[in-house]
Amino acid sequence: MCGKSSDNESDSKQSITTGLNFTNEKDFSLPFPIFALGEATKQTLSEKFPALNVMTFEESVDGRSLAAAIVKYDKSRNKEEKTKPLLLLLGERHRPELMTELSSEHISFDTEIVYKSVDNEELGNFTTAKGDTENSPLVVVWCFFSPNGVTVVDKHVSSKFSQNLSEFVTQNNIVTCAFGNTTARRISDFKCNVDIVSQKPTAEALASVIKEYAQHKQQ
Repeated sequence: MCGKSSDNESDSKQSITTGLNFTNEKDFSLPFPIFALGEATKQTLSEKFPALNVMTFEESVDGRSLAAAIVKYDKSRNKEEKTKPLLLLLGERHRPELMTELSSEHISFDTEIVYKSVDNEELGNFTTAKGDTENSPLVVVWCFFSPNGVTVVDKHVSSKFSQNLSEFVTQNNIVTCAFGNTTARRISDFKCNVDIVSQKPTAEALASVIKEYAQHKQQ
């Protein structure tokens, strides 16, 4: 997500397109800040493009909390800056909360679809190894990073095994893990238990909650 460099939509898109035609990543910059959801994304952008002004809202874990952070930031912008709408870079499949919240606060924005999710028809057989011995069983954990991912896996399981997601997860003693409450609710929609929920969208937070779950099970 970024602020636009021009009030004219076609000019804005052209300026972004032109700006991306660069030869030196170290010198590449844009005349507006880039907002990243999560510290890891900010770090990656900053390492690759050190001249960019990259900001992140550490407490944002979903569309609503991100919108709240943007509203707070918007209040700090001067009058001239507020005449330039934000540009939301989205995937083809996205949830509406962010846009709904920004609209309710009368913050102007435009959207641009910059990537799309494609279902993988060759996801494999989801082999669930049980461990070499009874003393060292392996626990299979499925981590879902988005609501759409849950839908895709359910479709694949139904096609390959003639079972719904809930039946397959229960039969194979699979532990389910979700990135955020929205994804967790989507898992529940398929009548599956949600064993682990990572409230922060980072690999470190995910590893931490899985570790806590494993330690609790060993007690």
